Amino acid sequence: MIDINHPNSKFIFEASGYTARIKGLCQIYIKQDFENRKETFEKMELECTNLKIFSEKHFKENIIDINEITDEIISEIRILGGINDLTEDGNCTVCNSKLNTFDSLVKEVGMVDWSCFHIKNE
Repeated sequence: MIDINHPNSKFIFEASGYTARIKGLCQIYIKQDFENRKETFEKMELECTNLKIFSEKHFKENIIDINEITDEIISEIRILGGINDLTEDGNCTVCNSKLNTFDSLVKEVGMVDWSCFHIKNE
């Protein structure tokens, strides 16, 4: 549990805002057409870049790991951004997998659609 009286707690909450926005954009792009996904992916890249800048100032001790992870996310975003395949209605507009819906258990959020995990082929 985070001690809200700790001087770093505000930075932890702010950093979680970046990751929450990226996660929220992940729930959007799976339903968007190719053109609209471009804008969403640009927003995701910007959130990653802003998280790196923020972390350089407030999480210097973890900056190598944070940069590595955000660079990997940006790389994956760019791969996904190039996919423009035909998909079936109601499926993920990137990979064509069935969308799964679950209850977030958060009244303000409600039901959430999620696709498969988009994993790079190695």
